[in-house]
Amino acid sequence: MNETMALGPVFPHVHTLRTKFDPAILSRNRLAWDKFPGVHSLSLWCWESDTLPLDQAAHRVVPPDVMSLLEEYTGCPQALPLFAARATLRRVDIPQSCLRTLMPSLNWGQSPQITSFSAGLDIMDVTNLSLIFDTFPMLQVISIVVINNDDDDDGGEGGCPDSTGARFFSTVAEAPTLPSTLQYLTLIWESEYRYVNPPESIDGLADIPAMRKKLRERCPALRKVWLEGIHFVSTWRRSDSEEEGEEKTTVGTIGSKGDGHEDFWEGN
Repeated sequence: MNETMALGPVFPHVHTLRTKFDPAILSRNRLAWDKFPGVHSLSLWCWESDTLPLDQAAHRVVPPDVMSLLEEYTGCPQALPLFAARATLRRVDIPQSCLRTLMPSLNWGQSPQITSFSAGLDIMDVTNLSLIFDTFPMLQVISIVVINNDDDDDGGEGGCPDSTGARFFSTVAEAPTLPSTLQYLTLIWESEYRYVNPPESIDGLADIPAMRKKLRERCPALRKVWLEGIHFVSTWRRSDSEEEGEEKTTVGTIGSKGDGHEDFWEGN
């Protein structure tokens, strides 16, 4: 089968590729990927969602000349290390994963060429956010959606999911490895536990303006911030007319990616 692949045609004009891979036959996968040298955008998924992170030996199976023009990676975190060293790679999107799968996959060292990172995760805190920043030290864009299905996070001791999200948001500027290059920040905290009405109070919400001020001090290029919980949206954007920028916080019934999300991100 390997010989058949080696003799097969090459597709140099394919720029977008969506496929799956099996770590058990990685060498065969590599032979197939060799046939697509012009790919700029790769969407790559594991056959099994519980696939373990690849070891260093696996990384050597896919040398840097495979998909050497890659600019955008979307897919499972397990395969990301195979392509993270591409000098052309700028954007990484991990749409659906869990923290225990993502973090071991960020073990190849730093990728300063990557400027945009987005992920959908099951949990997040400032310690793990710092590890992401350490791997991608030159990020300009970061977008993380946390879908927390923790049954304990139901308004008992420690507060409601909105409070959990707001407390996390209020610590972002404390991340030791926060990139000074950051321009656009989106953090969304979701939960399967929902209230009929918004909670009477949201712990941590009042601390967000101070966090944002420190964020601006540490990230002078910052242009827009979108922080969304289940029942609140807090935004900030740089303004030429106002020194402190434009801040807005809405508390109430918020839809998925709260009202005005797309309009907020249009333009610069």
